[in-house]
Amino acid sequence: MYDIRRRAEARCRRVTNGAVPWSPQIQNFWDRQSLWKLLLKGRKQCRVSSRKVRRLMKKTKLPNAWKKTTVGALRNDRKEYLHAKKNHTVSWRKEFLTVQVKKSKKKQWTSRKARDRFLRLRRMKQREEARRRRRAQSKGSTGGLQAIQVEEQLPTGQVDLRTLTDRRQVEQGCMQENRARYDQTRSPYTTPPMDKPLYSMFTGADAERNSHALLEGRLPMPNGIDSYTKSFLEQCRFQQGHSMIPMEVSPADHTCFWSRNPENKGSEPHGLHNGHFKAGIYSPMVAQCDALFRHIPLTTGFVPDNWRHLMNFAIAKKPGDFWLTKMRTIQLMNSESQANYKKLGRLAMAYGEEHHLLADGQCRSRKHHQAIDLALSKRLVWDLLILQRRSAGWISNDAKSCFDRVVHWVVVLAMMRLAITWNALRMMFDTLATSTHRVRTGFGDSEESFHPPSMVPFQGCGQGNGAGPPIWVSVSSVIIQMMTAMGFGFQCLTAIDSQLITAQRFCFVDDTDVIKVGKSVEQSGEDICHSVQQAASTWAGGISATGGAINPEKSFWWLIDFVWDSREGKWRFRQTHQLLHDHPIQIPGLTGELEALHCLEPDEAEKTLGVMLAPLEDQHAHVAHLKSIAKQWAEQVRSGHLHKYDVIPLIKTTVMKSLEYPMVLTTLDDATWVSIMSPVLQVCLPTAYVGAYLVTWFSPLSNCRVWASPIRLVLRCLNILRSCFATCPTKQKLGRIWRLRFKNTNLRPAPPLDSSIRTIATRQFWRQILGSKESRKSWRTWISTLPRSNKNSSSDAGSSDELLQRSGLLSKDGQQSIRYVEDSHGSE
Repeated sequence: MYDIRRRAEARCRRVTNGAVPWSPQIQNFWDRQSLWKLLLKGRKQCRVSSRKVRRLMKKTKLPNAWKKTTVGALRNDRKEYLHAKKNHTVSWRKEFLTVQVKKSKKKQWTSRKARDRFLRLRRMKQREEARRRRRAQSKGSTGGLQAIQVEEQLPTGQVDLRTLTDRRQVEQGCMQENRARYDQTRSPYTTPPMDKPLYSMFTGADAERNSHALLEGRLPMPNGIDSYTKSFLEQCRFQQGHSMIPMEVSPADHTCFWSRNPENKGSEPHGLHNGHFKAGIYSPMVAQCDALFRHIPLTTGFVPDNWRHLMNFAIAKKPGDFWLTKMRTIQLMNSESQANYKKLGRLAMAYGEEHHLLADGQCRSRKHHQAIDLALSKRLVWDLLILQRRSAGWISNDAKSCFDRVVHWVVVLAMMRLAITWNALRMMFDTLATSTHRVRTGFGDSEESFHPPSMVPFQGCGQGNGAGPPIWVSVSSVIIQMMTAMGFGFQCLTAIDSQLITAQRFCFVDDTDVIKVGKSVEQSGEDICHSVQQAASTWAGGISATGGAINPEKSFWWLIDFVWDSREGKWRFRQTHQLLHDHPIQIPGLTGELEALHCLEPDEAEKTLGVMLAPLEDQHAHVAHLKSIAKQWAEQVRSGHLHKYDVIPLIKTTVMKSLEYPMVLTTLDDATWVSIMSPVLQVCLPTAYVGAYLVTWFSPLSNCRVWASPIRLVLRCLNILRSCFATCPTKQKLGRIWRLRFKNTNLRPAPPLDSSIRTIATRQFWRQILGSKESRKSWRTWISTLPRSNKNSSSDAGSSDELLQRSGLLSKDGQQSIRYVEDSHGSE
């Protein structure tokens, strides 16, 4: 069946889009050049189709083309074409698509064909706009990995980075790194779940029976395991009244999944790509067959042979950093197996949410949970600690390659706890354990493959697995439950209703904050250091029980304590050098040896969850971080070719989102936001044909409400300016003669000011002004004849008042909405 569908795909039409955006104007250039070439060919006594020549003459409206000099006309047309290709192709294409979308929108409900055409044109327009904006930010296609950096031992004993660009060397380097990455649970040291007797108990012939016995509480704990692994296994229990979720893939489920799944998602090339299955849902017979091919492995645990292939490709975490150990490896899997993995993850998360089996501290891959909400929760807990003056230890740690190190049988226990059946999990992990791995680089797919270095299969669920995020949520929930049972965390009574609130951990995937707070204000920082060390060791032990490890290079901690300042009469944060004794916090590192974590000062901010955070709020760190975002974005856009009509959408969808993200945690004033936005506006306003001095007159930030974002206000001003000047036929004459300033600017959903501005921007208004007697006078004289904002409109204003009222400049009660101001060296 797969071969038939591949042969059918080979016969499909291939749409090859050229490098020049098509438009009727560009097509006219091409037709004229084709006409001149045919006429030139005919004059050389070559055979030419006269019918084709007549059609081109009619199409180009050149009935007397045969009378002209062919060589000269062709040369002139080529010059005009090159000029238009350089300066007008993008704008012509945008105008053409806009007109077509508007026409099709009016007819979209007349027939199914018209509706499809409208959606197709709108999708095409959105893609081209997004492509232009990506190019403006220098975010085009990278072409894949074509160079890597590996460590090289020098004769002097130092380690240096060597850059490799040869295809074979790049592929061998990627294979070697991936082989070591997926075998981290055994090297450089064996983690507890990979050691005896646990590994043989849960991977041998009695694995299913032992797993059910452990989850039901009937399996005695084996001897020889550490206390943290034992505590982790004791938390792996079925809830009361537990029942497994029935696993089936019906044609309706299959159709619903593929109707929402995008077609351009990558997949392993041994199987069919997503387009085949999206096309198959329109045939009931094909959809039923595809659903059956997914249903059998999900219910029986059988793994088809074409699923046993994985494609690995590396992407850089930071631009320009090609050091293999610092890169992220993504796995491409078979489309059908990926659909089943996503189904398992979706069912597990729904069951966990319904039965409250997921820890509240884990915010990743859950509905109505966002990273910024987690950062805000951390900020609020710090505020409570400051208010109550309670000492605490705050450890921020990062798990090393959590998706690549988690042991399979540990995931099976955690997912079975969320009612996923044994056969469904066996289908997933048998596929991962027995797959053949290849690598993909910028040179193409490798012909060679790699396998585990021993009989023990690779561990980890793989980054790119559809069930990967739910897997880590299920595993980390067990660890958080283990920490809660040991009494670690933060407890506080609410101020209004005196309810007890608790916070054990703040987790977002592998970024975790471990908390240990003193029980009363009498406990000092030295008193809780021992408990903080226990909390750090317990969390590291729980991570180790899953096959993972803590990365000390990305981990740090704060000791929150307070001391009375008698000079200023207030409480202050206690600095680390004021402690009576040095209390280092140590955790097992990547090699298994204990390593000390770096202790930060309370006012020393670190970037966590994309925000600069510290117990003692440091606004300077926030401002520096936001300015770096604005400057970096401005440098990218400055070097790119940006069109004037792409400026405002590009600002809204890119840099504004980055600047709005940490706003909930900041208390910056208007002047600071203006300084942050300065690099962005300096680059974009000239490109949008908007004078930079207009924004300072046009954005009364001090008058905005508390909840109103100053950045949104500036954007709104820019939008109104663009709508005002885009349709103005005399925008070149205006220049610096006059400016606008709004008296009332609010961020209401439908402000009355917007409608008046759009009325001013109409061509009819400007034609009335330019066709009147005032157009014969200078602009300065004409502006001086308008009513002033500080004077009431009199009844003898005549036709000028009526004109202002019709255009929206003057309200019916005689108050002006806009006042006109001349240049800076002139008078109002």
